Amino acid sequence: MNATGTGITGGDPLGAIDRTEHFVRLLRGEFGPSHHLHLYTHEPNPEKLQRLAAAGLDELRLHIPHYLWGTLNSAGSAYRKVLEQAPAWGLRRGVEIPVLPEKEPELRRLLATLAEIPVDFVNLNELEYSETNAEGLDARGYQVAPGTGWGVLGSRAVADRVVREVRLGIPIHYCSSGFKDGVQLRQRLMRRAGITAPPYAQPTDEGTLVFGVVEVPEGRDPLAVARSVSRRAGLRRPAYRLDRVRRRVELPSEELRRIAERLPFPAFEVEEYPTADALEVEREPLNRAAFPRSAGGV
Repeated sequence: MNATGTGITGGDPLGAIDRTEHFVRLLRGEFGPSHHLHLYTHEPNPEKLQRLAAAGLDELRLHIPHYLWGTLNSAGSAYRKVLEQAPAWGLRRGVEIPVLPEKEPELRRLLATLAEIPVDFVNLNELEYSETNAEGLDARGYQVAPGTGWGVLGSRAVADRVVREVRLGIPIHYCSSGFKDGVQLRQRLMRRAGITAPPYAQPTDEGTLVFGVVEVPEGRDPLAVARSVSRRAGLRRPAYRLDRVRRRVELPSEELRRIAERLPFPAFEVEEYPTADALEVEREPLNRAAFPRSAGGV
């Protein structure tokens, strides 16, 4: 996608420090000094972070557990030390945490502490539901806020107050659940689609790709099916492609619509993400062969 930087996250990258250091060195060597490398972690480990800084890491984004929010003395002292020492290792340092609705007083005390250090920035994220945390959030009595996507009720209100009222001399940013999904993710997909889309696929305004697919039935030779489809459509490579792994021929939607009814193979228009897993979000059958047959007919 021709990104100008890389974010390293997980899990926790410090839990696999050798692998993380390896890839930091690879990224720095491949893309050079102008490529920005930042890392998310909740582990205040100076030895590991110094290794990564020496390997080429630019920035640390530290997650501080909510039960330590406050002055970062005693139990939170390890986090304070890492944030204070990071500039000496050549690291820009910030804190990135979700906004818990019931923790506003603790959050304000933490921000005052971070301003004393001082850190380079603080990112506040709207607490949001996901497949992996929904059960835990429900158990804590949280609810989804109407009209926010999957944001937790009360999280945005606290963030709005804090960003509006706290004036401590350090940058404080807020990222909502809706912005993350509707803007950040969409922009990434659009950028990637515009660069990586094959010539037969049409990028959409949402960053997905639309194109035609002819599926190769079991028992049929994929290459023979691809030759038959391309001949009927009057296409030559790279205007079509045979995907042997997924057993399908990919080609422009408009060309497939023109010939679909004359094909004995299932034909569809599909919409997919331009990602490695090519997540399919929608498909439209284009001919009778695309409908499964049953004992009673089509």
